[in-house]
Amino acid sequence: MKLVDTLKYNPRFNPIISIIFFLTLGISIFNHRDLSFWINCYIIYFISFALGVGMALHRIAAHDSTKLPKSILYFFSFIGSLAHVGTPKEWFLGHNIHHQFADTIKDPILPTLKGFNHILGIYQPISASVITRWLFNARNSSVMNDKFLLSLSNYFYLYLISTYLIVYLIFDLTGLQTFIIGNIGALIATSLLTHWSHVKQLGYRNFQESNQSSNLILLFPLFFGEELHNNHHARPKLFSNSIHWWEFDIIGAIMKWLSLGS
Repeated sequence: MKLVDTLKYNPRFNPIISIIFFLTLGISIFNHRDLSFWINCYIIYFISFALGVGMALHRIAAHDSTKLPKSILYFFSFIGSLAHVGTPKEWFLGHNIHHQFADTIKDPILPTLKGFNHILGIYQPISASVITRWLFNARNSSVMNDKFLLSLSNYFYLYLISTYLIVYLIFDLTGLQTFIIGNIGALIATSLLTHWSHVKQLGYRNFQESNQSSNLILLFPLFFGEELHNNHHARPKLFSNSIHWWEFDIIGAIMKWLSLGS
């Protein structure tokens, strides 16, 4: 294996990253009783999950559904990727395969995976033939032709380690703990939502899709609109997942406010 290959994003490390999160969380529970620490963690989590994962990686990179100014797209794709949930390349390929084969044996995000897979970010391997076909189909996509977005995958661990080092040097150990809990918390949240939102008994459905997707509206404080998953499967390229007035989608609202939605 070449040295450069060790820098590429590897989802097999998801369980290790998740364990680092839980260890940091446990230590912080004992060491930080002040409310301000946990508020800062939630703010970092919101930026990482809602704007990084939900907006940049999911709704923009994966579905190529609307356009962001490159400076905003690059920044939030970078923040979302640091959560170890995948980079724009993995999201564009893996998530579209999920939509095509949702809840079948070819689905890389099988909700039938058992045990700790639900929280450790462990997914079904994608066959080489499926990846090859999608790479061919995606050859003209904006994501697969953007050098910076591809570099997030090719040099992922260089970005990750450099960022953690900078955070530690500027904000010391407390700042690093805050960043780990908030940022990697988005990995745990993404893994949980990925599985829970395909158990239709846990939520409700506005659309009778062939898959098991459901809307988990009570989980809005954690997922900010991403929990409206049945709506999303029915209309994957719309920037907002909201159908009814009582379905809140803060991610879609932010995109609309920025006049980025179409």
